[in-house]
Amino acid sequence: MSQQLQQYKRTTTPTLVVLSLDDIKMHVGADGYDEYDSLLATLRDRAYEAVGKRCKREIQAATWTLTLDSFPAEILIDKVPVASITSVAYTDTDGDAQTLTAVTDYQTDLNSNDGPATTTAMFDTGV
Repeated sequence: MSQQLQQYKRTTTPTLVVLSLDDIKMHVGADGYDEYDSLLATLRDRAYEAVGKRCKREIQAATWTLTLDSFPAEILIDKVPVASITSVAYTDTDGDAQTLTAVTDYQTDLNSNDGPATTTAMFDTGV
């Protein structure tokens, strides 16, 4: 069995910042030094990413798009926790975009915070 290619792309930046820039500046003694804001914000964001990768968890809420090279019966999402799945779409054999309907075409199991979220796509084969 071949490994399926999964590619994640962040489509919106996190809206909730866990650690404010003012808190960081106070902690490192940079109060009143605005010229360090960009550097400190970048370091904070890179730290979020590094901790998230190491812990295999998302530290901040964000929106992601997952692209697959094929359409499997079950999709495992390894970015946890998953709050919701907005849509499941694919390109059919004619090259047309198709969007599946939740509950009718697929079901999700988002209750697990320890492992990957599972999306199971069920298809009506017409038989």
